[in-house]
Amino acid sequence: MFSADRGCKAPRPLCTWLEYPRGDSNARARLRRPPLYPLSYGGLTGDIVAQSGRFGKRTKSDVRSGHLLRVLLPHPTRGTISHMDFEQAERRFRELQSLHKGGELDTATFRVEVAKLLLRDEEGAFWMLDADDGRWYCNRGDGWRADDPHLRPVVHAAHTRRRRRWVGRPVALAMVLVIAVGIVGILAWLRWPPGLWPPVAALPTPPFPLQVTIVSPADGSQVPLGQEIGIEAMLGGGVNLWRAASVELYVDDRLVDSRPLSPDLQPGQASLPLSLPWRPQVAGEHSLRVVVRSIMGRVLGATAITLQATPARSAPPCTPDATFLADVTIPPGTAFAPGARLEKVWQVSNSGTCAWGTGYELVLVEGEQLGAPGAVPAPPCAAGASVDLAVTFWAPVQAGRYVSVWQLQAPDGTFFGPPLTLDIVVEAQARRSRPPAAPTDLRAVLTETGDAVRLTWTDRSDDEDAFRIYRQDVAASIGLAPADAQTFVDGNVACGNTYRYTVVAFNAAGASDMSEMAEITLPPCAPVDALPVITLTVTPTQAAAGEVLTVTFRAGDDQQIAQVHIRGEETGDPILDTGRVFTCREAKCRGSWVITLPRGKDDALTLIATARDATGQESEPVRVRVRILQPDRPTAEPYR
Repeated sequence: MFSADRGCKAPRPLCTWLEYPRGDSNARARLRRPPLYPLSYGGLTGDIVAQSGRFGKRTKSDVRSGHLLRVLLPHPTRGTISHMDFEQAERRFRELQSLHKGGELDTATFRVEVAKLLLRDEEGAFWMLDADDGRWYCNRGDGWRADDPHLRPVVHAAHTRRRRRWVGRPVALAMVLVIAVGIVGILAWLRWPPGLWPPVAALPTPPFPLQVTIVSPADGSQVPLGQEIGIEAMLGGGVNLWRAASVELYVDDRLVDSRPLSPDLQPGQASLPLSLPWRPQVAGEHSLRVVVRSIMGRVLGATAITLQATPARSAPPCTPDATFLADVTIPPGTAFAPGARLEKVWQVSNSGTCAWGTGYELVLVEGEQLGAPGAVPAPPCAAGASVDLAVTFWAPVQAGRYVSVWQLQAPDGTFFGPPLTLDIVVEAQARRSRPPAAPTDLRAVLTETGDAVRLTWTDRSDDEDAFRIYRQDVAASIGLAPADAQTFVDGNVACGNTYRYTVVAFNAAGASDMSEMAEITLPPCAPVDALPVITLTVTPTQAAAGEVLTVTFRAGDDQQIAQVHIRGEETGDPILDTGRVFTCREAKCRGSWVITLPRGKDDALTLIATARDATGQESEPVRVRVRILQPDRPTAEPYR
């Protein structure tokens, strides 16, 4: 007979203590594989999992002769399975419960009768009623858990197969689990290859240690087909500049030129000019990319532009021209002592339509050479910009007036722009000039608008011609300030960057020492919050009304997904139209929802999904339609 439960961890009456009577021929136990002993009693089959009695642990003979045993009843794979449905089982349980309360059934018999109400559904899961409170328990192969069979999704019997539960040794079970995990991984990889994962806003990429800027030609400009042009670039990076070992030019993702770099850097030099020739051979749009690498091949900096190669015409694609702006140093008629060094600077603007780059020079066209080279390369200058043209001269030892005339020349030999003249007088009694004193007390502060830097300094000389302003990330000076000036505004700055400035005073005799360095860091840029993205899939893509669908979503955001909402669109079903909300806490979120196709829909069901990030931004809604099959319609063609 059955006694009161003691230490049972399974739902009653699944686990109970059985008084195994001596001499009962129907209650004979067969010792099989310890520690489980199969046992038949009262029409049920169970496994002995423990023994109890006055004399402690029992032996095999004790088990056969009969003692108080702990039995797991019923055994789902060998026990008697009822052919009732859930409602019939519940009615039978209420009848048994009434008989037990009325004293017509004792407790042991009541538990045995309740144990006979073991059910198995279409999916192969076992169901058992608890003898004490009448709750349903379900075993899907992972243990008994409280559940409600009336909340199960309805699955047509023709689409389901009965599964058999395999019981084996622990080692064999572990092997099956490993194989199952491997199969699931392979299926997941086949179903969602890397290229089909939803696009998620990428995290910010750390900046390259070097900055590459293409000065000429401008992005989007036209270049002549079949004519060589120079890709003029500027490499900046401060203390990291020495790491540059090579520069590469890619055209339409194809390497067309690669050159080693051996920069002869001066102390404090923060930038380096680069020049790469290219001759377009095919008309149309071309993507050009300049890449700087280290000696180990690592990319240190890169930039790209797009150029349009057009067939050469009789007329040039652009017109070079220049306009004289000012004599920055050495006004006409200035007197110098014999042998004095002269630093002449003209300021001009590029008033043509061609950007100056490789091949553009300032050439001596008339007059005295005065110790200067016959031609000086012109610095790169975009159309519409201004630039300083500097040449170093030496005063002759003989007194007199000396004139030297220079002019800009294009790569094809064409002279353009106005003549630039140096006009000096050499006098034996002239006072030998000296470079001015360096400015002091350099300070850098943000302007009131916060988008520019204002420099201030103290002028310590009275004979300067002008001041040159230098910024560490630019090779040439970023501007000039006139004589006696003590302020300059740099508007070409960006948020989040750090800039270092120096100022130099100069005159015809040369330049002063550099001022002390002033450093400023601009406030960080406001973060850009991208919209979240979401994808939605439904399996299967067509089904009959009343069948089960699995809705799967994947959402991503650059910061955090807060929630995902999936709902039906005008389905007529209040549960589907209200939908379901999934709560997320990571940058990526995924989940699924099992639904039943509503009845009464004619052709299709539309599902809508949206994702919302932690800042409240919502993704674009995505829609998926599922075809509802009708009994009298063919099912060969999938719904699109």
